[in-house]
Amino acid sequence: MSWNEARVALLPSGRRFVVQEGLPSARSLDDRPVVVLHSVREEGNGGQSIKPELVRSWLEERSFVVREEYLSSVQLTRGDIEVDLFLQEEEISFVDLTFTLSRETPSRCEAWQTFVTELCETWDFSLADPERGVKVEAAELLPMLARNNSWKEFEKAFQWPTVALAAR
Repeated sequence: MSWNEARVALLPSGRRFVVQEGLPSARSLDDRPVVVLHSVREEGNGGQSIKPELVRSWLEERSFVVREEYLSSVQLTRGDIEVDLFLQEEEISFVDLTFTLSRETPSRCEAWQTFVTELCETWDFSLADPERGVKVEAAELLPMLARNNSWKEFEKAFQWPTVALAAR
């Protein structure tokens, strides 16, 4: 992740995330252990299998363009939003959303929230909150982004208005 980005992860229904610690010597910028997130099927909850080509088409209909494509992932971008679809056994296992921060970020927050809400409602995704160990509603997007170190630095440097940072 770059210095000017904030990221969140989405999980499909029927999947839960697993937090795995990285190397003991690996530390984040705020001196916390680096963790790796991945998802696994929830026991007893089949959930809907989501085919990546369907979500990819849905994103392309909304002007996202494929930037990179691999066997286990597809990356699409549109302006200041990057979507990484991660695949496992021919279905989406989780989605990373990366938002590029700039001086104008507060004016983009409503569009970002609308996009994430629509994405979650259409495909039955939930935000993964690794700090609390739970899935949360799309409405938690901005508070989750605001916890990011890059967000905090931009907030301070550009004196972002409180409205963009509500409900931390």
